[in-house]
Amino acid sequence: MPGLDGEGESMEAKTTAMTYVPRRIIGAGVLFLLLACGHAAFAKVIVYPIPEGVKVNDAYSVRIRPLGGTWRKVGIYNVEVRTGWDTKTDSSMAYFDCNEPVEIEVTRNTGKIDRIDLRPKRLQLKPKQVREHSFRFIMNEPKKISVEINGDIYDNLHIFARYPESDPITAESDEVVYFGPGYHRLDKPLNLESGKTLYIAGGAFVEVGLNNDTSQGAHVRGESLSDVTIRGRGIIYMPGPSFGDVHGPQGLRLRRCSRVRVDGITLIKQSRGWTNCIQNNTDVAYTDVALISVGRNGDGIDVVGGRDIVVDNCFVRASDDALCIKTWSIDHDLDHVVFKNCTAWNDITSHPIEIGFELRSSYARNIAFQNIDIPHSNGQHPPTSDFGTIDISHGDNAILSNVLFEGIHIENIHSPDYKLISCSIVHDPTWSLAAGDRNRGRGKDIVFRNIFYAGDAESKISGYNSTHGFDGITFENFHYNGQVATSPAEANLTIGDFVKTVSFKKSKVPNR
Repeated sequence: MPGLDGEGESMEAKTTAMTYVPRRIIGAGVLFLLLACGHAAFAKVIVYPIPEGVKVNDAYSVRIRPLGGTWRKVGIYNVEVRTGWDTKTDSSMAYFDCNEPVEIEVTRNTGKIDRIDLRPKRLQLKPKQVREHSFRFIMNEPKKISVEINGDIYDNLHIFARYPESDPITAESDEVVYFGPGYHRLDKPLNLESGKTLYIAGGAFVEVGLNNDTSQGAHVRGESLSDVTIRGRGIIYMPGPSFGDVHGPQGLRLRRCSRVRVDGITLIKQSRGWTNCIQNNTDVAYTDVALISVGRNGDGIDVVGGRDIVVDNCFVRASDDALCIKTWSIDHDLDHVVFKNCTAWNDITSHPIEIGFELRSSYARNIAFQNIDIPHSNGQHPPTSDFGTIDISHGDNAILSNVLFEGIHIENIHSPDYKLISCSIVHDPTWSLAAGDRNRGRGKDIVFRNIFYAGDAESKISGYNSTHGFDGITFENFHYNGQVATSPAEANLTIGDFVKTVSFKKSKVPNR
Protein backbone atom coordinates (compact mmCIF):
# COMPACT_ATOMS: atom_id res chain seq x y z
CA MET A 1 0.00 0.00 0.00
CA PRO A 2 1.20 3.56 -0.59
CA GLY A 3 2.64 5.16 2.50
CA LEU A 4 1.98 8.51 4.12
CA ASP A 5 4.59 10.26 2.02
CA GLY A 6 4.47 14.03 1.86
CA GLU A 7 3.39 16.41 4.56
CA GLY A 8 -0.24 16.64 3.54
CA GLU A 9 -2.39 19.46 4.84
CA SER A 10 -3.52 19.49 8.45
CA MET A 11 -7.02 20.48 9.42
CA GLU A 12 -5.48 23.34 11.43
CA ALA A 13 -3.81 24.83 8.35
CA LYS A 14 -6.46 24.20 5.75
CA THR A 15 -7.76 27.78 5.61
CA THR A 16 -4.56 29.14 4.08
CA ALA A 17 -5.02 27.85 0.54
CA MET A 18 -8.15 25.85 0.20
CA THR A 19 -10.89 27.90 -1.33
CA TYR A 20 -11.91 29.61 -4.52
CA VAL A 21 -14.62 31.48 -2.63
CA PRO A 22 -13.76 34.58 -0.56
CA ARG A 23 -14.54 34.42 3.16
CA ARG A 24 -17.21 37.09 2.88
CA ILE A 25 -19.07 34.96 0.32
CA ILE A 26 -18.79 31.86 2.45
CA GLY A 27 -20.19 33.83 5.36
CA ALA A 28 -23.13 34.90 3.23
CA GLY A 29 -23.70 31.26 2.34
CA VAL A 30 -23.80 30.35 6.00
CA LEU A 31 -26.33 33.11 6.65
CA PHE A 32 -28.43 31.79 3.77
CA LEU A 33 -28.30 28.32 5.21
CA LEU A 34 -29.41 29.54 8.61
CA LEU A 35 -32.27 31.55 7.19
CA ALA A 36 -33.37 28.70 4.96
CA CYS A 37 -33.13 25.98 7.58
CA GLY A 38 -33.68 27.42 10.99
CA HIS A 39 -33.53 24.79 13.71
CA ALA A 40 -33.90 21.29 12.27
CA ALA A 41 -36.93 20.65 14.47
CA PHE A 42 -38.87 23.20 12.40
CA ALA A 43 -37.30 22.63 9.00
CA LYS A 44 -39.42 20.95 6.36
CA VAL A 45 -37.54 20.83 3.09
CA ILE A 46 -33.95 22.08 2.74
CA VAL A 47 -32.41 22.61 -0.69
CA TYR A 48 -28.72 23.43 -1.01
CA PRO A 49 -27.61 25.51 -4.03
CA ILE A 50 -24.78 24.13 -6.14
CA PRO A 51 -21.67 26.31 -5.73
CA GLU A 52 -20.44 28.29 -8.70
CA GLY A 53 -17.71 26.45 -10.61
CA VAL A 54 -18.98 22.94 -9.86
CA LYS A 55 -19.94 20.89 -12.91
CA VAL A 56 -23.68 20.37 -13.30
CA ASN A 57 -25.70 17.99 -15.46
CA ASP A 58 -28.74 19.13 -17.43
CA ALA A 59 -29.98 15.68 -18.45
CA TYR A 60 -32.63 15.98 -15.71
CA SER A 61 -34.51 18.70 -13.89
CA VAL A 62 -35.87 18.12 -10.38
CA ARG A 63 -38.40 19.97 -8.25
CA ILE A 64 -39.66 19.07 -4.77
CA ARG A 65 -42.32 20.34 -2.42
CA PRO A 66 -44.04 19.40 0.80
CA LEU A 67 -47.34 17.78 -0.07
CA GLY A 68 -49.52 20.57 -1.45
CA GLY A 69 -46.76 23.13 -0.90
CA THR A 70 -44.61 25.34 -3.11
CA TRP A 71 -42.27 23.78 -5.64
CA ARG A 72 -38.52 24.33 -5.21
CA LYS A 73 -35.84 23.52 -7.75
CA VAL A 74 -33.08 21.10 -6.81
CA GLY A 75 -29.66 21.42 -8.43
CA ILE A 76 -28.21 18.45 -10.34
CA TYR A 77 -24.52 17.62 -9.97
CA ASN A 78 -22.57 15.86 -12.69
CA VAL A 79 -20.96 12.64 -11.50
CA GLU A 80 -19.16 9.92 -13.43
CA VAL A 81 -19.85 6.18 -13.39
CA ARG A 82 -17.85 3.32 -14.82
CA THR A 83 -19.16 1.62 -17.98
CA GLY A 84 -16.21 -0.61 -18.96
CA TRP A 85 -12.73 -1.70 -18.00
CA ASP A 86 -11.29 1.71 -18.93
CA THR A 87 -14.42 3.68 -19.84
CA LYS A 88 -16.83 5.93 -17.99
CA THR A 89 -19.74 8.27 -18.65
CA ASP A 90 -21.60 11.17 -17.08
CA SER A 91 -24.44 10.58 -14.65
CA SER A 92 -26.52 12.82 -12.37
CA MET A 93 -26.89 13.33 -8.63
CA ALA A 94 -29.07 15.55 -6.43
CA TYR A 95 -29.50 15.83 -2.67
CA PHE A 96 -31.73 17.59 -0.16
CA ASP A 97 -33.07 17.25 3.39
CA CYS A 98 -36.67 16.79 4.52
CA ASN A 99 -38.52 15.71 7.63
CA GLU A 100 -41.97 15.26 6.15
CA PRO A 101 -43.42 13.59 3.04
CA VAL A 102 -42.44 15.33 -0.18
CA GLU A 103 -43.55 15.21 -3.78
CA ILE A 104 -40.72 14.96 -6.28
CA GLU A 105 -41.03 15.90 -9.94
CA VAL A 106 -38.40 14.62 -12.36
CA THR A 107 -38.12 15.85 -15.94
CA ARG A 108 -36.00 13.98 -18.45
CA ASN A 109 -34.72 16.76 -20.70
CA THR A 110 -33.68 14.54 -23.61
CA GLY A 111 -35.51 11.62 -25.14
CA LYS A 112 -38.83 9.93 -24.63
CA ILE A 113 -39.89 8.22 -21.40
CA ASP A 114 -41.11 4.68 -22.04
CA ARG A 115 -40.19 3.13 -18.71
CA ILE A 116 -39.47 4.41 -15.20
CA ASP A 117 -37.68 2.43 -12.50
CA LEU A 118 -37.26 3.82 -8.99
CA ARG A 119 -34.82 1.68 -7.02
CA PRO A 120 -34.58 0.04 -4.61
CA LYS A 121 -37.86 -1.49 -5.72
CA ARG A 122 -38.62 -2.61 -2.18
CA LEU A 123 -39.40 1.01 -1.28
CA GLN A 124 -42.45 0.78 -3.55
CA LEU A 125 -42.16 4.33 -4.82
CA LYS A 126 -44.83 4.85 -7.46
CA PRO A 127 -44.12 7.22 -10.36
CA LYS A 128 -46.98 8.92 -12.14
CA GLN A 129 -46.27 10.49 -15.51
CA VAL A 130 -47.70 14.03 -15.69
CA ARG A 131 -46.23 15.21 -19.00
CA GLU A 132 -44.42 13.60 -21.91
CA HIS A 133 -41.02 14.07 -20.27
CA SER A 134 -42.02 14.46 -16.60
CA PHE A 135 -43.27 12.30 -13.76
CA ARG A 136 -43.90 12.67 -10.04
CA PHE A 137 -43.79 10.44 -6.99
CA ILE A 138 -44.24 10.73 -3.24
CA MET A 139 -41.37 10.05 -0.84
CA ASN A 140 -42.82 9.64 2.65
CA GLU A 141 -39.46 9.73 4.41
CA PRO A 142 -35.90 10.44 3.29
CA LYS A 143 -34.38 7.72 1.12
CA LYS A 144 -31.43 7.35 -1.23
CA ILE A 145 -32.60 6.12 -4.62
CA SER A 146 -31.75 5.63 -8.28
CA VAL A 147 -34.08 6.98 -10.96
CA GLU A 148 -33.65 5.01 -14.19
CA ILE A 149 -35.33 5.90 -17.48
CA ASN A 150 -35.86 3.29 -20.18
CA GLY A 151 -33.62 0.81 -18.38
CA ASP A 152 -30.51 3.03 -18.55
CA ILE A 153 -28.46 2.42 -15.40
CA TYR A 154 -25.60 4.74 -16.38
CA ASP A 155 -27.33 7.95 -17.46
CA ASN A 156 -29.48 7.73 -14.36
CA LEU A 157 -30.34 10.17 -11.58
CA HIS A 158 -29.20 9.52 -8.01
CA ILE A 159 -31.34 11.25 -5.38
CA PHE A 160 -29.99 11.35 -1.83
CA ALA A 161 -32.55 12.57 0.70
CA ARG A 162 -31.73 12.83 4.41
CA TYR A 163 -33.33 14.13 7.56
CA PRO A 164 -32.20 17.63 8.53
CA GLU A 165 -29.39 17.79 11.04
CA SER A 166 -30.48 18.30 14.61
CA ASP A 167 -27.40 20.38 15.46
CA PRO A 168 -25.81 21.94 12.35
CA ILE A 169 -22.51 23.72 12.84
CA THR A 170 -22.18 27.23 11.45
CA ALA A 171 -18.63 28.34 12.21
CA GLU A 172 -15.11 27.14 12.89
CA SER A 173 -13.82 26.71 16.44
CA ASP A 174 -10.97 25.06 18.33
CA GLU A 175 -12.80 21.73 18.02
CA VAL A 176 -14.26 22.20 14.54
CA VAL A 177 -12.72 22.52 11.09
CA TYR A 178 -15.51 24.09 9.07
CA PHE A 179 -16.17 24.15 5.34
CA GLY A 180 -19.20 26.33 4.66
CA PRO A 181 -21.33 26.47 1.51
CA GLY A 182 -19.18 27.10 -1.54
CA TYR A 183 -16.45 25.55 -3.67
CA HIS A 184 -13.26 24.77 -1.75
CA ARG A 185 -10.09 23.23 -3.14
CA LEU A 186 -7.09 21.69 -1.40
CA ASP A 187 -4.02 20.57 -3.32
CA LYS A 188 -2.73 18.28 -0.57
CA PRO A 189 -4.31 15.52 1.51
CA LEU A 190 -6.49 16.57 4.40
CA ASN A 191 -5.15 15.17 7.67
CA LEU A 192 -7.68 14.46 10.40
CA GLU A 193 -6.90 15.20 14.04
CA SER A 194 -7.85 13.66 17.37
CA GLY A 195 -10.68 15.31 19.24
CA LYS A 196 -11.84 17.36 16.24
CA THR A 197 -14.84 17.50 13.95
CA LEU A 198 -14.45 17.98 10.22
CA TYR A 199 -17.70 19.64 9.20
CA ILE A 200 -18.83 19.80 5.56
CA ALA A 201 -21.91 22.02 5.46
CA GLY A 202 -24.77 21.45 3.07
CA GLY A 203 -23.93 23.28 -0.13
CA ALA A 204 -20.17 22.82 0.39
CA PHE A 205 -18.14 21.12 -2.33
CA VAL A 206 -14.69 20.27 -0.98
CA GLU A 207 -12.23 19.12 -3.63
CA VAL A 208 -9.30 17.32 -2.04
CA GLY A 209 -6.75 16.90 -4.81
CA LEU A 210 -3.28 15.38 -4.76
CA ASN A 211 -1.78 17.01 -7.87
CA ASN A 212 -1.72 13.47 -9.33
CA ASP A 213 0.81 12.44 -6.66
CA THR A 214 -0.39 8.95 -5.75
CA SER A 215 2.41 8.57 -3.19
CA GLN A 216 0.29 10.69 -0.86
CA GLY A 217 -1.70 7.53 -0.18
CA ALA A 218 -5.14 9.02 0.48
CA HIS A 219 -7.17 12.17 -0.08
CA VAL A 220 -8.42 12.34 3.53
CA ARG A 221 -6.53 10.42 6.18
CA GLY A 222 -6.23 9.71 9.85
CA GLU A 223 -3.74 7.47 11.65
CA SER A 224 -3.60 6.48 15.34
CA LEU A 225 -6.30 9.02 16.24
CA SER A 226 -9.23 9.02 18.65
CA ASP A 227 -12.53 10.85 18.95
CA VAL A 228 -12.79 12.04 15.35
CA THR A 229 -16.02 13.12 13.65
CA ILE A 230 -16.68 13.87 9.99
CA ARG A 231 -20.18 15.11 9.36
CA GLY A 232 -22.45 17.56 7.59
CA ARG A 233 -24.50 17.49 4.40
CA GLY A 234 -21.90 18.55 1.84
CA ILE A 235 -19.70 16.76 -0.68
CA ILE A 236 -16.07 15.66 -0.57
CA TYR A 237 -14.79 15.29 -4.13
CA MET A 238 -11.64 13.28 -4.81
CA PRO A 239 -10.25 14.05 -8.29
CA GLY A 240 -7.55 12.26 -10.25
CA PRO A 241 -6.98 9.77 -13.08
CA SER A 242 -9.69 7.12 -13.09
CA PHE A 243 -7.74 4.44 -14.92
CA GLY A 244 -4.20 3.14 -15.28
CA ASP A 245 -2.31 1.51 -12.41
CA VAL A 246 -4.70 -0.38 -10.15
CA HIS A 247 -3.09 1.05 -7.01
CA GLY A 248 -4.41 4.60 -6.87
CA PRO A 249 -4.83 6.78 -3.78
CA GLN A 250 -7.49 5.82 -1.29
CA GLY A 251 -10.27 8.28 -0.57
CA LEU A 252 -10.93 8.39 3.18
CA ARG A 253 -8.43 6.23 5.06
CA LEU A 254 -8.57 5.50 8.78
CA ARG A 255 -5.76 3.45 10.33
CA ARG A 256 -5.55 2.33 13.95
CA CYS A 257 -8.10 4.87 15.10
CA SER A 258 -10.79 4.64 17.76
CA ARG A 259 -14.14 6.30 18.31
CA VAL A 260 -14.69 7.66 14.80
CA ARG A 261 -18.03 8.91 13.45
CA VAL A 262 -18.73 9.66 9.78
CA ASP A 263 -22.24 10.94 9.17
CA GLY A 264 -24.39 12.51 6.47
CA ILE A 265 -21.81 13.43 3.84
CA THR A 266 -21.51 12.47 0.17
CA LEU A 267 -18.24 11.15 -1.27
CA ILE A 268 -17.54 11.41 -5.00
CA LYS A 269 -14.35 9.63 -6.02
CA GLN A 270 -12.99 10.16 -9.51
CA SER A 271 -9.47 8.86 -8.89
CA ARG A 272 -8.69 5.15 -9.06
CA GLY A 273 -8.37 3.33 -5.74
CA TRP A 274 -10.67 2.57 -2.84
CA THR A 275 -13.10 5.18 -1.57
CA ASN A 276 -13.01 4.19 2.12
CA CYS A 277 -10.35 2.10 3.85
CA ILE A 278 -11.23 1.42 7.50
CA GLN A 279 -8.09 -0.43 8.58
CA ASN A 280 -7.51 -1.92 12.04
CA ASN A 281 -9.77 0.51 13.90
CA THR A 282 -11.99 0.16 16.96
CA ASP A 283 -15.45 1.67 17.43
CA VAL A 284 -16.20 3.24 14.05
CA ALA A 285 -19.68 4.23 12.80
CA TYR A 286 -20.56 5.27 9.25
CA THR A 287 -24.16 6.53 9.04
CA ASP A 288 -26.21 8.14 6.30
CA VAL A 289 -23.25 8.35 3.90
CA ALA A 290 -23.67 8.26 0.11
CA LEU A 291 -20.86 7.58 -2.32
CA ILE A 292 -20.20 7.11 -6.02
CA SER A 293 -16.83 5.94 -7.36
CA VAL A 294 -15.73 5.61 -10.98
CA GLY A 295 -12.05 4.73 -11.01
CA ARG A 296 -10.41 1.38 -11.41
CA ASN A 297 -10.18 -0.57 -8.14
CA GLY A 298 -12.77 1.86 -6.82
CA ASP A 299 -14.15 -0.11 -3.88
CA GLY A 300 -16.84 1.57 -1.82
CA ILE A 301 -16.38 0.79 1.88
CA ASP A 302 -13.66 -1.69 2.89
CA VAL A 303 -13.33 -2.77 6.50
CA VAL A 304 -9.84 -4.24 6.83
CA GLY A 305 -9.40 -5.79 10.25
CA GLY A 306 -10.57 -4.09 13.43
CA ARG A 307 -13.54 -4.52 15.71
CA ASP A 308 -16.86 -2.89 16.55
CA ILE A 309 -17.48 -1.32 13.14
CA VAL A 310 -20.99 -0.35 11.98
CA VAL A 311 -22.00 0.90 8.53
CA ASP A 312 -25.66 1.95 8.59
CA ASN A 313 -28.06 3.56 6.12
CA CYS A 314 -25.48 4.17 3.39
CA PHE A 315 -25.82 4.21 -0.42
CA VAL A 316 -22.75 2.76 -2.11
CA ARG A 317 -22.33 2.73 -5.89
CA ALA A 318 -18.79 1.53 -6.50
CA SER A 319 -16.80 0.71 -9.61
CA ASP A 320 -15.48 -2.40 -7.84
CA ASP A 321 -16.50 -4.11 -4.57
CA ALA A 322 -19.23 -2.10 -2.83
CA LEU A 323 -19.32 -3.42 0.77
CA CYS A 324 -16.23 -5.42 1.62
CA ILE A 325 -14.50 -7.27 4.47
CA LYS A 326 -10.76 -8.00 4.44
CA THR A 327 -7.83 -8.61 6.77
CA TRP A 328 -4.25 -7.91 5.78
CA SER A 329 -2.09 -8.91 8.71
CA ILE A 330 -1.79 -11.96 10.93
CA ASP A 331 -1.81 -9.75 14.04
CA HIS A 332 -4.87 -7.68 13.07
CA ASP A 333 -8.00 -9.80 13.36
CA LEU A 334 -11.57 -8.76 12.63
CA ASP A 335 -14.48 -9.02 15.06
CA HIS A 336 -18.00 -7.59 15.21
CA VAL A 337 -18.52 -5.78 11.91
CA VAL A 338 -22.04 -4.93 10.72
CA PHE A 339 -23.31 -3.49 7.43
CA LYS A 340 -27.03 -2.74 7.71
CA ASN A 341 -29.82 -0.82 5.97
CA CYS A 342 -27.62 -0.10 2.96
CA THR A 343 -27.86 -0.06 -0.82
CA ALA A 344 -24.94 -1.80 -2.55
CA TRP A 345 -24.24 -1.52 -6.29
CA ASN A 346 -21.09 -2.50 -8.16
CA ASP A 347 -20.20 -1.50 -11.71
CA ILE A 348 -18.11 -3.62 -14.10
CA THR A 349 -15.98 -5.64 -11.64
CA SER A 350 -16.25 -7.61 -8.41
CA HIS A 351 -19.22 -7.75 -6.04
CA PRO A 352 -21.90 -5.77 -4.21
CA ILE A 353 -21.09 -7.79 -1.06
CA GLU A 354 -17.66 -9.35 -0.59
CA ILE A 355 -15.64 -11.12 2.09
CA GLY A 356 -12.06 -11.61 0.85
CA PHE A 357 -9.93 -12.26 -1.13
CA GLU A 358 -7.45 -11.11 1.48
CA LEU A 359 -8.17 -12.79 4.83
CA ARG A 360 -4.70 -12.99 6.30
CA SER A 361 -5.34 -13.04 10.05
CA SER A 362 -6.01 -15.56 12.79
CA TYR A 363 -9.74 -15.00 12.53
CA ALA A 364 -12.53 -12.92 11.01
CA ARG A 365 -15.75 -13.45 12.95
CA ASN A 366 -19.11 -12.04 13.99
CA ILE A 367 -19.86 -10.40 10.66
CA ALA A 368 -23.34 -9.35 9.52
CA PHE A 369 -24.84 -7.92 6.34
CA GLN A 370 -28.44 -7.07 7.19
CA ASN A 371 -31.23 -5.40 5.27
CA ILE A 372 -29.22 -4.74 2.12
CA ASP A 373 -30.72 -3.76 -1.25
CA ILE A 374 -28.78 -4.64 -4.39
CA PRO A 375 -30.42 -2.83 -7.32
CA HIS A 376 -27.68 -3.92 -9.72
CA SER A 377 -25.01 -6.57 -9.48
CA ASN A 378 -23.23 -5.21 -12.51
CA GLY A 379 -19.98 -7.11 -12.70
CA GLN A 380 -19.22 -7.46 -16.41
CA HIS A 381 -15.50 -8.18 -16.53
CA PRO A 382 -15.02 -11.94 -17.07
CA PRO A 383 -14.31 -13.42 -13.64
CA THR A 384 -11.21 -15.50 -13.02
CA SER A 385 -13.09 -17.75 -10.58
CA ASP A 386 -16.62 -18.20 -9.30
CA PHE A 387 -17.75 -14.64 -8.61
CA GLY A 388 -20.96 -14.05 -6.68
CA THR A 389 -23.29 -11.16 -6.02
CA ILE A 390 -22.97 -12.24 -2.39
CA ASP A 391 -19.41 -13.48 -2.35
CA ILE A 392 -16.95 -15.16 -0.02
CA SER A 393 -13.64 -15.61 -1.82
CA HIS A 394 -11.41 -16.78 1.02
CA GLY A 395 -7.88 -16.53 -0.32
CA ASP A 396 -5.78 -16.80 2.83
CA ASN A 397 -5.48 -18.44 6.26
CA ALA A 398 -8.10 -16.91 8.60
CA ILE A 399 -10.79 -18.88 10.39
CA LEU A 400 -13.97 -17.22 9.10
CA SER A 401 -16.91 -17.82 11.43
CA ASN A 402 -20.31 -16.63 12.57
CA VAL A 403 -21.32 -14.80 9.41
CA LEU A 404 -24.89 -13.67 8.78
CA PHE A 405 -26.43 -12.49 5.50
CA GLU A 406 -29.99 -11.44 6.30
CA GLY A 407 -32.69 -9.52 4.48
CA ILE A 408 -30.79 -9.21 1.20
CA HIS A 409 -32.87 -8.14 -1.82
CA ILE A 410 -31.21 -8.68 -5.21
CA GLU A 411 -32.98 -7.02 -8.12
CA ASN A 412 -30.65 -7.58 -11.08
CA ILE A 413 -27.60 -9.70 -11.89
CA HIS A 414 -26.47 -8.42 -15.26
CA SER A 415 -23.76 -10.88 -16.27
CA PRO A 416 -24.47 -14.55 -16.95
CA ASP A 417 -20.97 -15.27 -15.64
CA TYR A 418 -21.83 -14.09 -12.13
CA LYS A 419 -23.49 -16.24 -9.51
CA LEU A 420 -26.09 -15.29 -6.94
CA ILE A 421 -24.01 -16.68 -4.05
CA SER A 422 -20.45 -17.92 -4.29
CA CYS A 423 -18.46 -19.27 -1.34
CA SER A 424 -15.00 -20.61 -2.07
CA ILE A 425 -11.64 -21.21 -0.42
CA VAL A 426 -8.96 -20.62 -2.99
CA HIS A 427 -5.40 -19.70 -3.69
CA ASP A 428 -5.30 -16.82 -6.13
CA PRO A 429 -1.85 -15.84 -7.44
CA THR A 430 -2.81 -12.16 -7.59
CA TRP A 431 -4.79 -11.55 -4.41
CA SER A 432 -3.91 -14.25 -1.88
CA LEU A 433 -1.44 -12.92 0.66
CA ALA A 434 -0.65 -16.23 2.35
CA ALA A 435 1.09 -18.72 0.05
CA GLY A 436 0.85 -22.50 0.00
CA ASP A 437 -1.69 -25.18 0.80
CA ARG A 438 -0.95 -25.14 4.52
CA ASN A 439 -1.96 -21.51 4.76
CA ARG A 440 -5.52 -21.93 3.52
CA GLY A 441 -8.30 -21.00 5.93
CA ARG A 442 -11.72 -22.39 6.79
CA GLY A 443 -15.29 -21.13 6.99
CA LYS A 444 -17.96 -22.20 9.45
CA ASP A 445 -21.35 -21.19 10.83
CA ILE A 446 -22.54 -19.08 7.90
CA VAL A 447 -26.25 -18.22 7.60
CA PHE A 448 -28.21 -16.94 4.59
CA ARG A 449 -31.58 -15.81 5.96
CA ASN A 450 -34.40 -14.07 4.09
CA ILE A 451 -32.62 -13.75 0.75
CA PHE A 452 -34.86 -12.59 -2.12
CA TYR A 453 -34.02 -13.10 -5.78
CA ALA A 454 -35.94 -13.75 -9.02
CA GLY A 455 -33.90 -14.92 -11.99
CA ASP A 456 -31.79 -17.81 -13.17
CA ALA A 457 -28.41 -17.15 -11.52
CA GLU A 458 -26.99 -20.18 -9.77
CA SER A 459 -25.05 -20.44 -6.51
CA LYS A 460 -22.03 -22.51 -5.55
CA ILE A 461 -20.10 -23.49 -2.41
CA SER A 462 -16.73 -25.24 -2.56
CA GLY A 463 -13.75 -25.79 -0.28
CA TYR A 464 -10.04 -26.17 -0.98
CA ASN A 465 -9.11 -29.54 0.51
CA SER A 466 -10.17 -31.89 3.28
CA THR A 467 -8.86 -29.63 6.06
CA HIS A 468 -9.70 -26.27 4.48
CA GLY A 469 -13.38 -26.16 3.60
CA PHE A 470 -16.80 -25.00 4.82
CA ASP A 471 -18.87 -26.47 7.65
CA GLY A 472 -22.28 -25.39 8.90
CA ILE A 473 -23.98 -23.48 6.08
CA THR A 474 -27.65 -22.64 6.67
CA PHE A 475 -30.22 -21.35 4.16
CA GLU A 476 -33.25 -20.07 6.04
CA ASN A 477 -36.19 -18.62 4.12
CA PHE A 478 -34.16 -18.53 0.92
CA HIS A 479 -36.56 -17.05 -1.64
CA TYR A 480 -35.70 -18.13 -5.19
CA ASN A 481 -38.17 -17.09 -7.89
CA GLY A 482 -40.92 -16.59 -5.35
CA GLN A 483 -40.51 -19.95 -3.62
CA VAL A 484 -38.77 -20.74 -0.35
CA ALA A 485 -36.09 -23.27 -1.26
CA THR A 486 -35.93 -26.42 0.82
CA SER A 487 -33.12 -28.15 -1.06
CA PRO A 488 -30.03 -27.31 -3.10
CA ALA A 489 -31.93 -28.09 -6.30
CA GLU A 490 -34.70 -25.62 -5.46
CA ALA A 491 -32.07 -22.96 -4.72
CA ASN A 492 -30.12 -23.71 -7.91
CA LEU A 493 -27.15 -24.41 -5.63
CA THR A 494 -24.15 -26.57 -6.44
CA ILE A 495 -22.30 -28.00 -3.45
CA GLY A 496 -18.71 -28.77 -4.37
CA ASP A 497 -16.00 -30.70 -2.60
CA PHE A 498 -14.97 -30.18 1.01
CA VAL A 499 -18.28 -28.75 2.20
CA LYS A 500 -20.03 -30.21 5.28
CA THR A 501 -23.48 -29.71 6.73
CA VAL A 502 -25.54 -27.58 4.37
CA SER A 503 -29.12 -27.23 5.61
CA PHE A 504 -32.33 -25.58 4.40
CA LYS A 505 -35.26 -24.54 6.53
CA LYS A 506 -38.35 -22.39 6.65
CA SER A 507 -39.08 -20.32 9.72
CA LYS A 508 -41.42 -17.68 11.01
CA VAL A 509 -38.76 -15.00 10.83
CA PRO A 510 -40.51 -11.97 9.22
CA ASN A 511 -39.65 -11.10 5.65
CA ARG A 512 -37.38 -8.07 5.48
